[in-house]
Amino acid sequence: MQQPSIFDEAGGQFPFILLQRVRQLKGNERCMDCNSYDPDWASINHGTLICLQCAGRHRALGVHVSFCKSTTMDAWEPQHVVSMLLGGNAQLKGFFRRQKIENTAIEVLYTRTKTADFYRKELKKQVALELKKAESGKKSVLDEIPTAAGSNAKASASPGTVVGSSDHPVSPNGPNGPVSAGMQQQQQQQQQQQQQQ
Repeated sequence: MQQPSIFDEAGGQFPFILLQRVRQLKGNERCMDCNSYDPDWASINHGTLICLQCAGRHRALGVHVSFCKSTTMDAWEPQHVVSMLLGGNAQLKGFFRRQKIENTAIEVLYTRTKTADFYRKELKKQVALELKKAESGKKSVLDEIPTAAGSNAKASASPGTVVGSSDHPVSPNGPNGPVSAGMQQQQQQQQQQQQQQ
C-alpha cells in the first residue's frame, strides 16, 4: 500500500507547509507586478505570487499566458506546486532585469515579449523533469517536501535556499539551469546576426 502524500492530506488545497515555503522565497513577500504586500494569488506559468488586482489583469491575458489561482481557495495539482517551488518573484524579476525589460507594462511584458514566453516554456520543462525524476525515485525538489508522516531529512534547510533561489541547481534560472543556458545561446545568436548585418 502506498503511503499518502502531503498532496493527498491537503485534499487538493495548496499544502500549508509548502505554501509557507513558497511565501518565504526571496521577493515573494510582495506582488511580482505592483509590489503590494502579502500577495495571495499565483501565476503558475511563471511561478510567481501576485495580488488580487494583478491576478485580474493576468487572467485577462489568458491561461496560456498566465494561469492564476488563489493560494488559499483553489485546488492545486502537484505540478502547479512544483512550478511555484521552482519559481519565485525575485528569480523572474532578476531574469527580466537582465533582459532589460523589467519596467514594461504587464500586458506587453507577458504577451508580447519572447523572453516571457521563453521563461514560461523553460519553467514548464523543468517542472516536467522534476516530476519525472520524482516518479523514477531520483533526487528532485520533491525530496525537500516533508512526507505525510512528517519525516524529512532536509526540513531544517532555510527557506529560499531549498528551491527557487537563483543558485539552486535545478532552478530554471540558476547558473546551471536551462533558462540561463538558453538565454545565453539566444543572446549569442542575436549578436552573431547583428554582426552579419
